[in-house]
Amino acid sequence: MYTYIIVDDEVIIRQGLQIKISQTPSLQVTCVGEASNGLEAFDLMKKVNPDFVITDMKMNKMDGTALLEKISQKYPGTPVIVISGYKLFDYVKQAIEKHAVGYVLKPFSAEEIASQVRKVIELLENQKRISKLQQEVESLEQEKNRQILFQAITRPWNQEIEKFVREKGYPFLDNIMLLTITTENLEFKAGLYQICNSLIQRHCCNIVDNHTLRTQFYILLHMPKNQQGLLAAAEKRLSPQIAGLAGKFHLFLCVSRIENSVEKLNQLYSENNALLQNIFLTDQVKILYPDDRVGWEPVSNENEIHDLICCMKYYPAKVDTILSASFQKIDAETHPFGSIKDFCKSLTDKVNAYAIKNHVEVSNIMEQFYPRYLFCGDMKIIEADFSKYIHAIFSSIHLKENDQEVLLQGIISYIDKNYRKKLTLQQIAEEFYISPSFCSNLLKENLGMTFNDYLSKIRLQNAKRLLVETRLSVNKISDEVGYSNPKYFFKVFKKLSGYTPLKYRSMSSTETRE
Repeated sequence: MYTYIIVDDEVIIRQGLQIKISQTPSLQVTCVGEASNGLEAFDLMKKVNPDFVITDMKMNKMDGTALLEKISQKYPGTPVIVISGYKLFDYVKQAIEKHAVGYVLKPFSAEEIASQVRKVIELLENQKRISKLQQEVESLEQEKNRQILFQAITRPWNQEIEKFVREKGYPFLDNIMLLTITTENLEFKAGLYQICNSLIQRHCCNIVDNHTLRTQFYILLHMPKNQQGLLAAAEKRLSPQIAGLAGKFHLFLCVSRIENSVEKLNQLYSENNALLQNIFLTDQVKILYPDDRVGWEPVSNENEIHDLICCMKYYPAKVDTILSASFQKIDAETHPFGSIKDFCKSLTDKVNAYAIKNHVEVSNIMEQFYPRYLFCGDMKIIEADFSKYIHAIFSSIHLKENDQEVLLQGIISYIDKNYRKKLTLQQIAEEFYISPSFCSNLLKENLGMTFNDYLSKIRLQNAKRLLVETRLSVNKISDEVGYSNPKYFFKVFKKLSGYTPLKYRSMSSTETRE
């Protein structure tokens, strides 16, 4: 729905014009005001901001020519339809020169004015499409710029980054600082822009999202020849305000040192990430500066970890007890995050090396250590995850070294008893403290079929039994054997048996009578 105003010094003309436009309902336009001359019209436009204007040319105080001039200066994108009792070339020429999109002679019909309004609507629709395309192009350009700036922060310097930096006018010999924000509060970004708005307006601040880690954001500050201004902005104003956005969430802010070249961005990024090792699990909000490095004693040295692995190798039944005792040495209030990470890495590195020697598949459990545990606040969560992983590794090694028949029978028995439930390979693996891949290979090597194939076979056998021995409906039998979707049960049954469930029941019933 578009809006318009009418400008004419005769009331009857204004009223008649509205009536004639309303006679064409498909136009979908609404009159939001009337004016008797150009001065009134210009004041009215400030109040109602119409999509287009319909105006007479000859009026007192301010005529149509002067109004067109003002509209073209103040509202250059607003279409104007001129109505006039004069068909002199000079009037038409003036209207065209002032960017009028239509010229209608009085008296005019409803069809004539409707034709001009349609032309205006088409023009407005085109403007919308062009504006939308421009916004999309600008958005794509901004996103591309953010992506490259993100690369400049997180990757070593290269030619593509250098070209971008030169095009955007970032001085190579500048004073730059990098603020790294790590938080699980993903809603604080609007507040961040509000805090940094004045610096953004002065083109000395950029906010950059981490495209691979949603919990991390960066603020790049750059102020030529003004180190004190940079320090004041970062330490006295930005840091406390950003910390105040944490609310009930964890928020860790790392403030870098000042560098004099944008080429050093990646170095500042690495140094800031290293500062996160100085966080304690008991911290909720913390601001860290380059000098805030904590020295820490290792939880266990190399010899102690070696002995720990040996104990688990020779006493596999006591793996949980051994791990619990080793993790109890960690104090969340005195061992910073880096110390905990080093211990977990040394432990899993040696466990994985032992597993690979025994042809047991391993996982890179350390890959997501920071994002997974930085906000957990509880050492028991870390202990539980690593103990579970290490227990599964040693169970898999132990089983490979011993007879696997007992394990296989246990798994088969478990599936036979629980086929009615929603079973997954992951559940089976967790139940028997083995890895999913080991469980899958064990079934395939000994049964000649995958876990899903064996589960389907057991369900089919029991479905056949229920079809023959009971009068339960197919839908009920589907649910009884573990298929919540009867249509899917029907499809699987027919695929594996060659018959529909009802056909199978019918055939079995006939064979019994014979």
